[in-house]
This record gives sequence, structure tokens and C-alpha cells, in this order.
Amino acid sequence: MSYMRFIVAGDSHGDLDSLKKLVDYADYRNADIIFDGDISGYPTKENGLMNNKITFEKSIDIFGSYKDGYTYIIPGSHELRSVWYKAKFPENVIDVDKRLIKVDPRKVDDFSIIGYGGSKRAPGYIKPGKGFRRIPRIDEINDLFFENDDHKIFLTHEPPYGYGDVGYFIKYDDDSIQAVPPDHPNAQSSHDGSKVFEIVVETLQPKLTVSGHFHGNPIAQKIGTKEKISPGTSSDEGIFINPGELTVNSFQSEGGHFAEVEIYDSGYVRYLGHRNIRGR
Repeated sequence: MSYMRFIVAGDSHGDLDSLKKLVDYADYRNADIIFDGDISGYPTKENGLMNNKITFEKSIDIFGSYKDGYTYIIPGSHELRSVWYKAKFPENVIDVDKRLIKVDPRKVDDFSIIGYGGSKRAPGYIKPGKGFRRIPRIDEINDLFFENDDHKIFLTHEPPYGYGDVGYFIKYDDDSIQAVPPDHPNAQSSHDGSKVFEIVVETLQPKLTVSGHFHGNPIAQKIGTKEKISPGTSSDEGIFINPGELTVNSFQSEGGHFAEVEIYDSGYVRYLGHRNIRGR
């Protein structure tokens, strides 16, 4: 039975050192990479918003340095449209945003990956229309799912409702919201994922769904029941993974998280577990 291994990650936010370690680990494991967006760094005092572009381009170069494997990637909520659309992606870095792409046929048959990047909210430093603020359209996603008969991997930035989507925040009297770590003494929490994506994964049942965006939620769940699953679990009915945030420069969690899975040409997906880039 043929299979291929994927390293699943996202939300590196300009942390180039962690990204390089991730690519080295993928090389060690002979794995391809699925990346759920937000590779761009935050504005800095030195470079301002230009830091977003600088860290994006350096991150793409790091992915491109991995010559023996592919990276399948979508934009997150911190990517700039002008930077993304002008990017010269290396041959082994595949932009799957709003596309269906067949995964590396050298390793496994009959699997395709569908990407749908962005989120319903973009950070305040990105002007309206300049980032990937996006409300998903179910007709667009349907068309992609029925483009071929392969087993599907569904890659989004914003997760489906109820899947790795718990946000921790403080809400102030003026209705403004500030994200906080889960252990903050005044933290409130709620599910804030996409209802459209929930319908998609529970109706169309991709074999694997990967999303990030909610940093403090490294988790693997069964599609449908939303039950948390343990490393070593195999399923042909659908697994969801939020790999957690790759960056270690985080205020919401200890960071450094990613996950590992295997897919089999029979349609099975096996969740191998979450790892941390500092200890792997």
C-alpha cells in the first residue's frame, strides 16, 4: 500500500529560524509540507509594514530550498494581496489558493488538495482591500470538490466552526476585543470558526482538513463528532488538524507547534501526532 507523509504547519509570522527547522525536519522525515498561511511577519519599528513583504519573501525562499519535497501553501490573514500575487514561487512551492492540485504522484495516487485562504477578519494594520479578508463562498468550494474523483485534502486558514477554533479574548466596554493567552485571568472564550467551512467538511467529507489562525489550539479531531483524537489514530471518514502556531515569538501560547500525518492511496489518513519545533 502506497503512502506519503506530510508535515502540517502554519502561522510562522516571520519566524524564519523556526521555518528553517521545519523544512529540515521535513527533509529528515522525507515528507512534503502543508502550510495553512500567515508566513508574513508583523510590522516593525525598523521596517514598518515592509517587514511583511521581507519576511514573506524570505519564508518562500526557505520553502524553496527543500529540493526533495513540495510545499502546498495558501495565504493567511496577514498576507498582502499585492505581495502574494506578485510572488515568484519556486517550482516546489505550490500556491493552492482557490485551486485544486493533485498531490505529488510519485508517492501516492488519487489525492488532491483544495486551498481556500484568508479569513473573515484581517489585522488592523492592513488596509481594507489590501489583505486576504475573505468570506467563503460555498459554490466556489463545491466546484473545486467535484472537479475530479480523487480523495480530497481541504486546506484553509480559518477553521470550520467547532474545530480548533476557540478564541481567547477580553471584551471592553466600547466593544473592542483584545486577544489574550488562554490562561489570562480575565480571558473569555468562544468558538469563532467558519460555519460555511463546517458545512463543507461535514457534507463533502474531505479525508483531511487543515486549518490554523487560532494560535492556542493545536488539536486533531474527527470530522462530524468533533471528538479529539490521539496520535496513531487512522480514519477514512475525515480528520481535522489545527497544527498550532509555528512561531515561538508568541504571546498566546508557547508556540513552536506543528503536526505530522500520513495519507494512504486507499483513502486512509493516519494522525501521527503534534510536535514542537524546539524539541521535535
